[in-house]
Amino acid sequence: MHSTLLAFDIGTSGLKASLVDENLNIIRNVTTSYPTHHYPNGGCEQEAADWWMSAVRAMMMLRELAPEYVKRVDAIGVSGHMLGCLPMDKDGQTLRPAMIHADTRALAISNALRARFGRDYFYEICGNVLSPASTLCKTLWLKENEPELYARTYRILQSKDYLVYRLTGHMETTDMSDASHGLLMNLETRQYDTEMFHNVGVDLDKFPQIHTSCEIAGRLSEEAAGCLGLRAGIPVSVGGGDGACANVGAGVAKPGDFYLSLGTTAWIAGQMDAPFIDPQHRVFHIYALDGHGCNVFGTEQCAGRSVSWAMDLFEVASARAFDSAAATAPAGAGGLIYLPYLEGERSPVFDAQAQGVFFGMNTTHKREHFLRAVLEGTACGLSQILDVMREKQQIEELRIIGGGAKSKLWKQILADVCNVTLHDVSTFSDSATSLGAAAAAGVAIGLFGNLPEACSHIRMSGDIEPDLAVQEAYALTKKRYAMLYPSLKEADKAARSALHQLTGAFMTPQQLRLAANCLEQDDLDGALKFHASTRERPHWREAYQRIFAHTGPPGQVLDLACGLNPLCLGALGVSTLGLDLHGGTAELVNRWSAHMGWDVTCQCADLLSDPPLPAAQLSLMMKLLPVLERQRRGAGAALLAQAPGRWKLVTFPTRTLGGRQVGMAEQYSAWLASHRPQGCRLVDQFQQDGELYFLLEDSHG
Repeated sequence: MHSTLLAFDIGTSGLKASLVDENLNIIRNVTTSYPTHHYPNGGCEQEAADWWMSAVRAMMMLRELAPEYVKRVDAIGVSGHMLGCLPMDKDGQTLRPAMIHADTRALAISNALRARFGRDYFYEICGNVLSPASTLCKTLWLKENEPELYARTYRILQSKDYLVYRLTGHMETTDMSDASHGLLMNLETRQYDTEMFHNVGVDLDKFPQIHTSCEIAGRLSEEAAGCLGLRAGIPVSVGGGDGACANVGAGVAKPGDFYLSLGTTAWIAGQMDAPFIDPQHRVFHIYALDGHGCNVFGTEQCAGRSVSWAMDLFEVASARAFDSAAATAPAGAGGLIYLPYLEGERSPVFDAQAQGVFFGMNTTHKREHFLRAVLEGTACGLSQILDVMREKQQIEELRIIGGGAKSKLWKQILADVCNVTLHDVSTFSDSATSLGAAAAAGVAIGLFGNLPEACSHIRMSGDIEPDLAVQEAYALTKKRYAMLYPSLKEADKAARSALHQLTGAFMTPQQLRLAANCLEQDDLDGALKFHASTRERPHWREAYQRIFAHTGPPGQVLDLACGLNPLCLGALGVSTLGLDLHGGTAELVNRWSAHMGWDVTCQCADLLSDPPLPAAQLSLMMKLLPVLERQRRGAGAALLAQAPGRWKLVTFPTRTLGGRQVGMAEQYSAWLASHRPQGCRLVDQFQQDGELYFLLEDSHG
């Protein structure tokens, strides 16, 4: 009698149920959908009950399509989307909808943790960059925003853990992949990091025990069997996160195995003997399903997305037509370079504000050069990820899956640029996760001795070798590509600095000298007139008096795009850290504050990149947010959400630089009302000297 494995995969838009044979071939796939609920405050939730009902509906379909295979299911494997937070009570009832990976409500908490512990603390323990997406931050958000519910929480589960619970009646297991990716597990000990949990204030006893994915979590209960049309007692494995399961489905199951998933988003992932704790945080980690190694990941945000965008932009009718046109351009695209940062970038730069670029254009370039440059640019980005991994591991071969693998030209360019041999994998990209979950279940019941044995059934074909004839051309392309991002980032910063200079937000050397002379003559108000912002704020003492009547004496103020304003706070005896793009302004503030003995410092920082946002009781954003929004849409709103502290002071101009009043007060009031972060209440609002003040109290701070 042949064995059949059943795999459930909880995806972002729906659940897939797959029947898999003993050779890891898909017998039948069915998919059922469920809604995702998005909220203006960054919330992104799904109902756990929808996952279970989708599984029930999927089994009804499979019983009709393949009844003979359903009858002989020997084991059940489960995978699901990661970075979730689903609180359960001790009776097994969900306490609220699940916060899924795309939920960003914990942004302020993430920033506060980074300010308190530094950017290296969590990465060195967990191997992943601290972010609001992590289960750790989501749990803290739950504790701070829904404390009564948090107190009632018995277990916090991931999506696949909940389905295992519905199948078996037990909710005491999770696996290493979900625990590691969620910033919960110490990569060295492979257990929860007790000290970290204590330091951040998360209760360790609310999380299930960590196991490998290849263990049996329990057996199918009578109740669940009745709902699914299966026999009771079928073993159910612990299951794994979708990222780790996809690795196995691509045939990656032992150290040294690596693969490329080439889809809308692309990533390179592979297994190493031990974590690769990169000082620059260019890669992230998800522990392997069997616990025998660690999967290292690097992700390119817009791979296939770049191709589809270019198809629309250049009116290319099909993928085949795209390849045919791009193939007519020479290797190196005639010197044209494409940065695929259409939606920011993840590995290796991790810059959400990065922007896409075509560089090196001239009159000789035709449509085909742009199309080829897109393929080469995405390949260069993936090559950078591979080069990071090569610092730790020799990599000469990559398995490849995903929709992009249908393009022979793209694969050849990838082989050439990355200098690797590519092996086509028989697995369809949308089935890799299901196969990984099935493989883990097969190991759990002894059908396979281990995961490498299971993966031996996953076939490879269509090898593509790098073409040595184009290595010189691509060496130049890669060199220029590597230089572009840091150079353009600095150029963008310089351009914005020049713009600020023209508008008066920066001070000329002469203005700095004159301001310094005023300070030496104890004329603070005179010095403030040499900066555009404080020049328009003559009654600053009265404004702060009103603000501090609400906040009390602030212990620490963070003044963003501060100009000379920290001098005002220093004169009032307030401890202040100012951040400003202009080095001359910062130097003047620091020099005079030191002379006066004030607890005031100023640092140079670019608020459009990744500014340091240390802990503070009060954050000042004075006439700043509109400037950021004009430079990059969404940047002002993002900074407002990220700014630390219990109190946030936001101001807007009520007139233009030319002195005209054009309804700006109403415009900015409406903007703030629509972008005020969740948990922030308006405490005070007033207008003074052509400036509109809003004081917010943030419950997260």
